[in-house]
Amino acid sequence: MKHQGLKHITYNLKLSDSGFTFQDSRFRIHERGAALLATTLAVIIILLAMGLSMTSSGLFEGLMSQAQSDSREAFAAAQSGVKDAYLRIARNKGFSSAGYYIPSDPSNCTLNSSSLCTKVIVEKDTAASCSQSISAGQDCLIVAGTLKNTTRTIEVILNVNTTNGKISEVLWKEI
Repeated sequence: MKHQGLKHITYNLKLSDSGFTFQDSRFRIHERGAALLATTLAVIIILLAMGLSMTSSGLFEGLMSQAQSDSREAFAAAQSGVKDAYLRIARNKGFSSAGYYIPSDPSNCTLNSSSLCTKVIVEKDTAASCSQSISAGQDCLIVAGTLKNTTRTIEVILNVNTTNGKISEVLWKEI
């Protein structure tokens, strides 16, 4: 009759200072496996934490870079609006406007809009929107460039000589 399912098990008896010790080879294998499993899990957790840290850092840097780029583009749009207002004043010394847009559709010039736009206000002789007071013969330009969630605003005060057409800048600042 054959014995099925019987395994050969080795037992080691060792004599030590404290007496006999009993070692079963099956338990040593399991102890080594448990130690290997714990070490592997610790290494995986450390690598996962490092990977998540690098990913979040990269995403943050990307968002910051995009915000800086949008801000530069909004500022460039505001500067373009100032140049456009200079040209309109140079062509017509009495030019003033409660507000015009570049491009001309004001619905594109809202915060969170993905299209770049500029709003230009030109006040002549009085400063309703200007932060500085102006006198007769001066113009105040308030120009806002907007892209996505970024708006950059420039304020310029000009002296406009109606006789010779000379335009001189009194103040230029970003507000």
